[in-house]
Amino acid sequence: MPVSVSFIFIFAIWMSTARAAELPEYGLSVKGLGMGNAYTLHARGHDAVSYNPAAFARMEGFQFRLMGLGMGLNGVDSFDEYEAIFNNSNNVGATLNALYGEPIWARIDYQASLSAGPFIAGAYARNNLGFTLLNPALPYLETNFYSDIVLFGGAGVQIIPNIFDVGFMAKRITRYAGAGDITASTLAFLNSNIIENSANQTGVAYGFDFGAKLTLPGDWNPSVAFAWQDIGDTKFSFSATNPAPKKIQDRMNVGVGMEKDFMGIAKLRPALEFKMLNGSSSEVQIGKRLHMGLELELPLLTLRGGFNQGYYTYGASFDFWVFQVDVASYGVELGEYVGQHEDRRYMLQLTMDFGVDPKSGDWFNFSKSRQNSRRLKQRR
Repeated sequence: MPVSVSFIFIFAIWMSTARAAELPEYGLSVKGLGMGNAYTLHARGHDAVSYNPAAFARMEGFQFRLMGLGMGLNGVDSFDEYEAIFNNSNNVGATLNALYGEPIWARIDYQASLSAGPFIAGAYARNNLGFTLLNPALPYLETNFYSDIVLFGGAGVQIIPNIFDVGFMAKRITRYAGAGDITASTLAFLNSNIIENSANQTGVAYGFDFGAKLTLPGDWNPSVAFAWQDIGDTKFSFSATNPAPKKIQDRMNVGVGMEKDFMGIAKLRPALEFKMLNGSSSEVQIGKRLHMGLELELPLLTLRGGFNQGYYTYGASFDFWVFQVDVASYGVELGEYVGQHEDRRYMLQLTMDFGVDPKSGDWFNFSKSRQNSRRLKQRR
């Protein structure tokens, strides 16, 4: 079964009398999450795939992402709790009762991609398995999970060199999903096969993203960026035997910020972002759509901080030439409004990136810190 063999799982369990209201977001970069997920403006290189295709316009040479592996937990005990649920197949209900009201969350995703100048193509996998135990008086388990394989291709162009960029990306998504409620009468004798067998939704969808970025000249390079993801909604096909997964709604995000270069040694990037610009406050509370962050980039180390949906975030990147380690912690609002129910999460991302500059023939890591270090040496 596709979901059972997939390598990405997300688990979210919390107790409430109302359904959870976590915003659906896909394939987010650990770098972006570390700076409050205010990343539509400052996303760069292959990390821009999930944020803003306008960044493709500034890519140079041939760049390769051989591995982009992201993993996350919301606590050191999350994996043990996950194993307890699915290893105790004879009486999963009893195990759930022991975990009642405790959030469990985990994530793994993978990306491989190649770019030549402003053109990019690749693939990534993203899978999500979640369930929520609700209503202490009459418990029921709300399930919602999916497994995606995504092929994508895109390009960017500098309409006005170094000032105005635009980009687009097309993607083909194959999704296996399931959703529904497991009632109290079933919970007592719940077997893990019940959850797996409910993943009966399958479909293929084609989606399109558009992005633009305007940068004004000056020491601080004030900028504004706009991204329209899944334009017109991304709708999945269905077959005679399987229903289609739920569509992915389109999202308009806008970010403003600046970038200051300190003699090629360091860069400072503040950002403020408003997500789901095309959504109404009655659907999603405004506080959950506000994001802000700050990034300080040094030759081999980058530090980040910010606020995501009203909760603090922090992160760092460590550059080891072709190998990079990114870490982040951030808070997600699981309730209807900011401050209701935070889920604190921790992410680790391992990437192997390298590139070649056809002008000089030099091989280099295409992370910005490494490129800045190379350019500083060239100036000297």
